[in-house]
Amino acid sequence: MATYKEIQGTAVQSLTSSTGTEQGQIWYSTPAGNLKLQGYISTASWATGGSLNTKHNGAAAAGAQTAALVAGGNDGLPPNYSTTATEEYNGTSWASVNSRSVSVFNGSGSGSQTAALAFGGNLYPGVSSASEEYDGTNWTTGGTLGTARDSGCGFGTQTSSVMAGGYIAPGPTTSASEEYNGSSWAAGNPLLTARSEQPGGFGTQTAGVVFGGGGVGMPNPALVEDYNGTSYTAANNTNVGHTGCWSAGTQLDGIGGGGAPTPTSAELYNGTNWTVTASLATGRAGANGLGTPSTASAALVSAGEPSRVVTEEYTGAGVVTQTITSS
Repeated sequence: MATYKEIQGTAVQSLTSSTGTEQGQIWYSTPAGNLKLQGYISTASWATGGSLNTKHNGAAAAGAQTAALVAGGNDGLPPNYSTTATEEYNGTSWASVNSRSVSVFNGSGSGSQTAALAFGGNLYPGVSSASEEYDGTNWTTGGTLGTARDSGCGFGTQTSSVMAGGYIAPGPTTSASEEYNGSSWAAGNPLLTARSEQPGGFGTQTAGVVFGGGGVGMPNPALVEDYNGTSYTAANNTNVGHTGCWSAGTQLDGIGGGGAPTPTSAELYNGTNWTVTASLATGRAGANGLGTPSTASAALVSAGEPSRVVTEEYTGAGVVTQTITSS
């Protein structure tokens, strides 16, 4: 009978973890004290998460898959069709926490669950220039946007954020982009293409991505731009157009999709190209994508039209490791 070394060209090694280079690799795990097998490659998938307690559509959001925050948005109720309700997600369920002071929908958000920033939004009527900072317990007033607007996109951290695009009252779509330093907003170089209707945005203030959206002057909802902290440059288009997007991740490992005309769609971005991945079970527009500062392989999508309360968790493709037993 042939030995493992004769078949594989090397003996079983003692390692702290898989080398991650070969499917079918066997090694002795020194931490676990047993043999391990690098098994099959799992496929990307979405799983249903806990439902939100309040309807949110076009809410501000921040955080990661197991520590997320959603604040405000359109709850469908008159007179102003917006809510100040804020909820936190622990990876299993949503819990209501202290509410925002500003009641808007189609606002933007950035940061983490314990250091979040919410900015802009539709006041119905009018648009907001207000920002609010969240410390994990309370909301406090932040700096004022130079250009009041709603339906743009935001990304970054609480003390280093970007807001790009959006609607300016009474309606024109803008290419304006602003940066936040933790206390005030300053105008930066504009987008190459003006866009509103909730384009997607993810990454950091020095390495971000903006994609999709719509509005007057937006010729193609598949257009993508990379941001380097100073200026925007054209990047490869998404495979399909997205208006009313959700998004999460980093410039080199991002995910986004949804909206019109393909509400269940999802695509991965590696800094150069977009690749179609597993589709959402529930199609939606105006949803929240969460994952920063995590990577795209562990993203969360919540709320959005039409359900406004549904949550789905994304698990990217990867290697499944199994323990070898005698049974």
